[in-house]
Amino acid sequence: MKTPKAPPASQLPPQEKQTGSSAAKVGTALLACTLAAGCPGAQVRPVTPDDCPPGAQEAMEKWGIEEFGRGNFFQANDQGLATVHKGPGAVIVLDNFWGGAPERTKLTGEFFFGDERIYGRFTEAHTPGGARFPVCLQLRANDKTTLGLKVWGRPAPDTALVGRSFALEAVRK
Repeated sequence: MKTPKAPPASQLPPQEKQTGSSAAKVGTALLACTLAAGCPGAQVRPVTPDDCPPGAQEAMEKWGIEEFGRGNFFQANDQGLATVHKGPGAVIVLDNFWGGAPERTKLTGEFFFGDERIYGRFTEAHTPGGARFPVCLQLRANDKTTLGLKVWGRPAPDTALVGRSFALEAVRK
């Protein structure tokens, strides 16, 4: 078999100049991936008071929202698992009173996905009577010490199955 002859150098496209070390390129890619929060295994840190919306501390004090509350996802499957979707637009509903916030108060915020857990941060409450106020809450397991909820399945990359009950922590200064 005859090997084809390479074209003359004048017909080859110009080579791009290589800059930077391989380690620097890998580090840059890792940093970009982490900042984009789209990488598997991206770390999710607990909410701090600095993350809270303006007025949340005062509103939670006024409404009597104490350290921990409890809730349930109302639309769970036969195995007791609820479907949650990654990103903003997350809505959960309190299944009982929490301080002065009545049952059926909706909390809006965002779900974040880790490898084995989902995390939730909620920044606004909407009472059944129409009141709205800022809050600073994060999702915890029922033991109140574990941040986020265990993932029991992933039907799609932006969807997770979690247990139906959870605890909420009021983030305080």
